[in-house]
Amino acid sequence: QAFDQARSLLAACEPIAGTPNALKRDFTFSGQEWRLVATVYGDAACTARFASVAIAGTYTVGPASATVPAATEAEFTFASRVVTPEVQAAVDVLDGGSCGAGPRSVGTPVDVSATGCAPLGIPSVAQCSVEHDLLKLDGDRLFLGDRSGNLCANRPSAVATTALRRP
Repeated sequence: QAFDQARSLLAACEPIAGTPNALKRDFTFSGQEWRLVATVYGDAACTARFASVAIAGTYTVGPASATVPAATEAEFTFASRVVTPEVQAAVDVLDGGSCGAGPRSVGTPVDVSATGCAPLGIPSVAQCSVEHDLLKLDGDRLFLGDRSGNLCANRPSAVATTALRRP
């Protein structure tokens, strides 16, 4: 069952744990397909763009969670992962991390589906083809599972505290 048709949800500026960086997420759900564009910023206020990461695939909604009240289990599969560096420092990270192939430059998308990009915490599709997640809808807010664990191996035991909202 699809979550919603052609629904785009945005999160506020979110800190990235253990770094001075932050990100904003824009999810789109259409039928059984999903797409995430995560914009990574070099500052906590989300004013200095660093790179954007576009991830896409399909998803399925499963049964109610047996451990998290009012949440539903979901599986998100990955078809592609693409990083677009916004500044030269991001190009340098891609170069140093063997992220993708071919020439890299500011504003040019780099497909990292096959290689991943370890410095940015992005696994290859082969390393992680599916994430075991949670969905919890509360009014116009959608909560996904807590991202602190390895969702490629285990479903989270709680939902995240940051909600996605309709724009």
